[in-house]
Amino acid sequence: MITQKFYPITITELTSLSGKLTETEIVIYLYLMAANPFGDRFQELDTSVIAENLDVTRRTVQRTLKKLESLGLIELEIKSFSYRKNTEELD
Repeated sequence: MITQKFYPITITELTSLSGKLTETEIVIYLYLMAANPFGDRFQELDTSVIAENLDVTRRTVQRTLKKLESLGLIELEIKSFSYRKNTEELD
C-alpha cells in the first residue's frame, strides 16, 4: 500500500503543457515524472541515459531541463560535471 502522496499529472496540466512545450519536451517531462513520481526529493539522473532511453540527443535533454526549470516545472541541482584540459594551443 502506498502511504506517501505523489503528484499525478492531470489532463488539464498536460493540455496546458502542450501550449508551452514541444512534443519531445513533454516526453522528457513525463520521463522525469515517472522517474520521481512522488517529487519529494531530488532524483539524480544522467542526461546521457535519458537521451539514450528516449532516442534524443543529450543536448536536447539539457536544453529541455533548463526550459522546464525556467517554467517552474522542476528544480535543478547541478552536482557534478565532466571536463578535460584543452590540448590545442590557444591563440
